[in-house]
Amino acid sequence: MTTYLTVDASFIVKLILPNDQQPHYLAKMASWQVNNYQLCAPMLWAYEVTSVFSKLVHFGQLTEASGQESVQLAFDLGIELFPTDWVQSQKAFVWTRRLLTIAIIWPWRSSWELSVGRPISDW
Repeated sequence: MTTYLTVDASFIVKLILPNDQQPHYLAKMASWQVNNYQLCAPMLWAYEVTSVFSKLVHFGQLTEASGQESVQLAFDLGIELFPTDWVQSQKAFVWTRRLLTIAIIWPWRSSWELSVGRPISDW
């Protein structure tokens, strides 16, 4: 039986880019690999990761080559992407209203995880 673990785009960015917390993220990733977790995320993850690296290039914090390499590294991690549907979007809308927030991403992600039974990482 496969054990899935949902990873957030921000985790992957912190894993790939040099930063003070990178050793923590590398250790977490190594632990998940040793324990044979299959990392997964909703399809939106691909947009989020690419968007972050593109913005870093745009604002001069990464070179074009580093940005492209970072996107490639993220996709090379083998994270399994799962599609969403209309029902999932409706659940996210309800949660967004219930939480009195204007941002849809966390309610969307949470409703997706509840419906597919794959908890978000505890990083």
